Amino acid sequence: MNETTERLTTNEAKCIPRAALAELGLPQCPVTARTVSFIDLARDSCIVVRVHHWPADAPGQAYQRLEETARQHGFLLEVYAQGDTP
Repeated sequence: MNETTERLTTNEAKCIPRAALAELGLPQCPVTARTVSFIDLARDSCIVVRVHHWPADAPGQAYQRLEETARQHGFLLEVYAQGDTP
């Protein structure tokens, strides 16, 4: 893990996609975050952020930009469209 991830809390991680959605001009979607431990696989833990109710008409570039933002901040991103179950 990088230093950014170690200092990032789940609440801080949720704010990042919210800001990116606003910047992209997309409607705000519910965002949840949790810490997942991979200790049994000889890895550290990481934060997984879920964006719920992703708009079906959102351009593909918006998803790619959101995914790149997640990578830059050191967390994993999961996106669920309306009707998908996590």
